[in-house]
Amino acid sequence: MPITPQMRLPVLMSALAAGMVLATAACGTSDSPTPTVQSPVVATPGPASSATVFPTVATGPQYGGILRQMGVSDPVSFDAHVAASSPDNVHNAKLYNNLVWNPNGNVIEPDVAQRYEITGTGQTVTYFLRRDVRFHDGTPLTARDVKFSLEKIMGLVDGIVSPRVGTIKEFIDTSRPDNGVEIVDQYTVRLHLVAPAASLNTFLATGFAAIMPEGITAEELSRNPGGSGPYRIKSFERGAMWEYERNDDYFKPGLPYLDGIQVFLSRSFAASEAAFITGRVELNRASWSQDNEPVVREMEARGQVVIRPYSTFCGPQGLLLNTTVPPFNNPRLREAINLALDRKAYIEVVHNGNAEAALYLDTGGWGLAADEIWQLPGFRQPKDQDLAEARNIMAQEYPDGLRVTLLSRNSGTYPRQAEFFTGELAKIGIDATVSLVDRSQLYPTGQALNYQIMSYYFCLTTGDPDELFGGYFITSASRNWLGYSNPQIDRMYLEQSTELDLSRRRGIVRDMERIILKDLPIIPTAIHNLTKNHYSNVKDVPLGITSYMDERLEKVWKDAP
Repeated sequence: MPITPQMRLPVLMSALAAGMVLATAACGTSDSPTPTVQSPVVATPGPASSATVFPTVATGPQYGGILRQMGVSDPVSFDAHVAASSPDNVHNAKLYNNLVWNPNGNVIEPDVAQRYEITGTGQTVTYFLRRDVRFHDGTPLTARDVKFSLEKIMGLVDGIVSPRVGTIKEFIDTSRPDNGVEIVDQYTVRLHLVAPAASLNTFLATGFAAIMPEGITAEELSRNPGGSGPYRIKSFERGAMWEYERNDDYFKPGLPYLDGIQVFLSRSFAASEAAFITGRVELNRASWSQDNEPVVREMEARGQVVIRPYSTFCGPQGLLLNTTVPPFNNPRLREAINLALDRKAYIEVVHNGNAEAALYLDTGGWGLAADEIWQLPGFRQPKDQDLAEARNIMAQEYPDGLRVTLLSRNSGTYPRQAEFFTGELAKIGIDATVSLVDRSQLYPTGQALNYQIMSYYFCLTTGDPDELFGGYFITSASRNWLGYSNPQIDRMYLEQSTELDLSRRRGIVRDMERIILKDLPIIPTAIHNLTKNHYSNVKDVPLGITSYMDERLEKVWKDAP
């Protein structure tokens, strides 16, 4: 069953409550990494008939076989801490382990940790490591590697805070001489927190919180991964296919089941859908086109494939505004844009109707219900009143109109999103010229606030308010690409993060959302939905808390087709 927005709130809070009571027991780019294991492979996926055939079994996983998975791009880096996009995670998650992980559903379990204990007032978390974990080069994984990795995530090694999981720096007491990461002994690490952190282990379970060897450098990670994960790189051809083989020295007995995984790459939605329908790949994620959805639904009805819907939690989504410089430091301009955008049209045009209205918090979970959102200015229908008010603001503030450059990523639905926004902005006299760039260019541009307005959607890694506000809206946030700073939000962030009462915490975070909605550093629109799809002979495919937690695939196996 997919984790829906409505399910996520009790899921995360119940996990927190359990942890506080007792210990838990057992895109092809020029800057893509270049592993030294490189060898040529055939780029074109073979027909479905080439798949390994296994005898039908009544119970239990079977060993062997190659899983064919659809991907989007080459990994930008084997440094899982700084690689911020889901296409990177598709690769890196297979190569690394974490302290804890999310094997499926809403469960968080120890990974390289054998167990962990939360003691005292919840401000001390001790991880007891397994003694049989080895990196792919054969060296043992110890507490020194864990300390190095956590400090690197927090930006204390090379000054680069992990854009996805760097928020843990807000929880860990880095003022201590040991930076809040104490090595108790060779296989024990103790974290000292500034206050109980509701979402700490959720962050540590994502694919971006990998444990790496102490001292590994960015230069080394540009060429080869430093992981201990269930798979190793076997071969690859850039822009075409990456092949992973079973790690026979994996520390989890009997895992992984597969001989390997082939990740075929395509930026084209049409090509990705066609590859799945024809059986050239057996696992993909999709927002099915109107032409192909009836086809896969018929395949589903025949029992040939499994189609599992889930929310992407890709938000905040909409228009990002650089609030530090003119013209978007003008709150009246931001208000006019918020009023002008037609969210219903956005959902239909950009996401083919596969989305729901959203502010900043997840709709129907921590955040307002959809019917409440549709009553708000900018969302309400019909648009006549809001559009007239937006035009009136623009007439007062910018009677001669505005010319701006709208930055957009060049892959996926981003170009379509940018094109939609240019049309909406034109309705109120804003002439926007689109600049399409690769994600390797867009990320540093956003971080440096070297843009005017950006068409984008962030995607939450954990779904928790700690990540939303700590990642995007507090002054020190690692992905605050807005120049946004509000002392009230900074104060309330710490207040909500340490609040263990569900109803009170929800009240605080909704108040924070209302404050940010008045400031409008991001004009919110919607959050789109996808499906995770696989052929029926592919078994135990996980669907985690978010899609950033379920790409390791170490428990996936194949039955007869």
